[in-house]
Amino acid sequence: MGVSLHLGPDIEFPSETEHTGKSFFDEIISAIYPDYFKHEEFLNSEEQALLHPDYREGSEPLDAFESRDPAALRAVFGKVLENLKLNESRYPWVHTIWTDASMRMGSSTSDRFKYNEQECYIDGYHNNNAHQHELLIYRLREGWEPFEWVKAAPLVVLDGIEFYVSSKSKYAQYKDILEELIAKCESAERSNLRVLWLFAT
Repeated sequence: MGVSLHLGPDIEFPSETEHTGKSFFDEIISAIYPDYFKHEEFLNSEEQALLHPDYREGSEPLDAFESRDPAALRAVFGKVLENLKLNESRYPWVHTIWTDASMRMGSSTSDRFKYNEQECYIDGYHNNNAHQHELLIYRLREGWEPFEWVKAAPLVVLDGIEFYVSSKSKYAQYKDILEELIAKCESAERSNLRVLWLFAT
């Protein structure tokens, strides 16, 4: 199930932000990976509450939601961005994998392939910071099980199969999204408007 984030002036329902996704919501907004991203380390309780958007279920009117101070919300987004920048070495990296060098498209996991005579796939989004710059190979036994770590590199070759890998930090992954949200808050500030900060699934 996907997640859409909406931020804009409280005089109309805001449009969807340019960059949204379940991973940003889960990791940064909700922080349901508490093993590495902990709001309480850098946000007080009021800031944590401000960071979490209201849930829009369907056709609720504008006044069903509490509008927010864009300056305060901007400051919280800024703290999140600064925390990601200062702690790049503490947080897992994201490795995008693809098999066609000309397409430069891929996902965080590979397709299934044969490796060491076993059916496997590679996970580049394993969120294990102890293996920040590695890819995790899973093999199919009785279900999928972790099998081997391999170093992430622009080109990884396993049993003659080439995998192209693009690696980035959590800061690099989410910088554009947070900067967009900050810019929307700044725009509302200039217009002396409060904002709605909503999510929908």
